[in-house]
Amino acid sequence: HRDLSIELRERDVLFNELHHRVANQLHAITGALEVARRRTTDLSAHAELDKAVGRITAMIATNQQLSIEQVAREISLGAYLERLCDGLAHPDNVKIVHTIDDASVPLRVAVRLGLVVNELVTNALKHAFGGQGGCVSITFSPGLTEGILTVADNGRGMQGPRSGSSGMRLVGSLARQVGGRLEIDSSSNGTVVALHFPLPSPPAEA
Repeated sequence: HRDLSIELRERDVLFNELHHRVANQLHAITGALEVARRRTTDLSAHAELDKAVGRITAMIATNQQLSIEQVAREISLGAYLERLCDGLAHPDNVKIVHTIDDASVPLRVAVRLGLVVNELVTNALKHAFGGQGGCVSITFSPGLTEGILTVADNGRGMQGPRSGSSGMRLVGSLARQVGGRLEIDSSSNGTVVALHFPLPSPPAEA
């Protein structure tokens, strides 16, 4: 029992050290990409660097919630998505709002949902608005057996190339990885992308 206690304390120390180092590395990578983005004059390179920064931001939001117990268990999806949404970069003429309810999901599911949000918001900021700007709304509503994650904008609707973009292909792949399905509704009044995905069944009462 004493040996086991020592081993568990050592594991905690090593995990916390690893957690701290990962956080530092992610922030360092983000900083390097931000510097590169400011220095480049190539618009396509600028856009790709923006996407990379957004994806790493989603990873940072996940890393901030990690504990050694949560690696093996479920985490609060509401808290994770709220932190992620609050950290999304956007131009001054675009407003990002969110209404996030809570549910417990496995860590692997939360990470993929965070990447879905980042990709859909990035697509909206890139394609949906002109100089007049607009609004992107992010909502999550849990039901008894499934959750619905929605990203909507009030822009000009999907153009032809947008639905087949690499970002949307990634969203489709992530949706399949969490066992979900996508619903896309787009018109001249805006675009709504809803991801329906299964939620873990609550533990049975003793």
